[in-house]
Amino acid sequence: MRFFRNQQTTPRNPLDFSTGNFGTEVVGEASYQDALRELGAEALARGQRVEVPMYLVADPTNRHDKKAVKIVGSHGKTVGYLPRDVAAEYQSDVLRLTRGTGRKICCRGVLVGGSSAKPSIGVWLDIDLDDLANRKA
Repeated sequence: MRFFRNQQTTPRNPLDFSTGNFGTEVVGEASYQDALRELGAEALARGQRVEVPMYLVADPTNRHDKKAVKIVGSHGKTVGYLPRDVAAEYQSDVLRLTRGTGRKICCRGVLVGGSSAKPSIGVWLDIDLDDLANRKA
């Protein structure tokens, strides 16, 4: 397993909600393939597992969905979004835990695909959304 970090964009003192279960899908990755390739395309092409820090950022000014939560990779670029129904449930928790604190919601993401058989890269998150909802600010 390889864990890539970009120290320049890693926020100080992130709120880490990783659990060891990569069960939360990310959607919209097709629009962010260049950003995903930057995170680990070469390792994926070699068949290596690629895990990277991911950050959840509330996106209430999103013109398509006011309840959106974008997923930002360790390089500071958007790589996708939480599914619409999940974002609607948890955006307020992301805002509550981050607004005015300078802290970021962090978890691990695993990149999938990126091979000749499946060239598109996708992301699954290792995050405990129940803990996110119940965590005190």
